[in-house]
Amino acid sequence: RERPDVLSLGGAAFFALVLVASSVVPGPALEAWTQAISQGWIAAIMWLSIAVRRPLTLAFSTKEAPAEMVGTPEFLRFNDIITAMWAISFTLGTAALVLAGPAASTAVTTVVVAASITLPIASMKRYIAHVTAEPTEAEVTQVTQVTEVTQVTEISTTTHPSTVTA
Repeated sequence: RERPDVLSLGGAAFFALVLVASSVVPGPALEAWTQAISQGWIAAIMWLSIAVRRPLTLAFSTKEAPAEMVGTPEFLRFNDIITAMWAISFTLGTAALVLAGPAASTAVTTVVVAASITLPIASMKRYIAHVTAEPTEAEVTQVTQVTEVTQVTEISTTTHPSTVTA
């Protein structure tokens, strides 16, 4: 059986808290800030997931990635970066909604929410294309040169230990 992902658990906790808050906070006051609070909550979930080394995107990317890649440090780093893209976007969206205030028009709120979603999608697509792209000839040459220098250094230090400095 599959464990629920961080976003699902966080979403359930958010709705439980809003349910409790709605019985304590007057309706208009809570309603006026619900979008900003929900954006901030999602941003907090994302930042927390990175902090505990279980980036939110792991739940989704492990289903799509090749099995040999899942669980590697590179895969975790990839997911940290993708999750950070989303977290930054939702954090900025939250700030924009707070600055706009509770009297912000529906159009302003819609634009902020849409930007909070579309910007990380576009960034994520570019990052994935960059990560999965074939290396350029210059990159291959650079890696080859570094590898050759490393091999020469290893040979030199194993055949002439006196050249190693502490």
